[in-house]
Amino acid sequence: MAVIKSEISELYKYQDGMRLDIPLFASPIKAGFPSPAEDYIENRIDLNRDLIKNPDSTFYGRAASDSMEPLIYTGSMLIIDRAAETCHGDIILAHISGEFCMKRLSITDKGMRLVSENPNYQPIRITGEMDFSVWGKIIHAIQSF
Repeated sequence: MAVIKSEISELYKYQDGMRLDIPLFASPIKAGFPSPAEDYIENRIDLNRDLIKNPDSTFYGRAASDSMEPLIYTGSMLIIDRAAETCHGDIILAHISGEFCMKRLSITDKGMRLVSENPNYQPIRITGEMDFSVWGKIIHAIQSF
């Protein structure tokens, strides 16, 4: 079995009632030349309300590995929902032999594997002898540049 280093450096429980109320621009944000007529704020959004579906089972974590790059970068804030249903192709937080890792779940007729986005990491084949569980589904990754 491959040795897994923890790929999550921190884990925090979502606290219901927290609000993060920020402006929402009405116009799409384009990469070209900006138009002064389009700098109009339509509404306000609350990221907790809009990103968290199951507050009682939601956690925040921070990515501590490059195994999911270029999709999720080291240091990205992760929103993990333990109540969300997981299926083939989802990015999950797995718990293997006392360590957390984030991988894409692959379920085929040949069995279950955990696959990295980074080609430098080999897939992990899940066997019945492993201490393995799906701890939650990574529903959002927020990264800084």
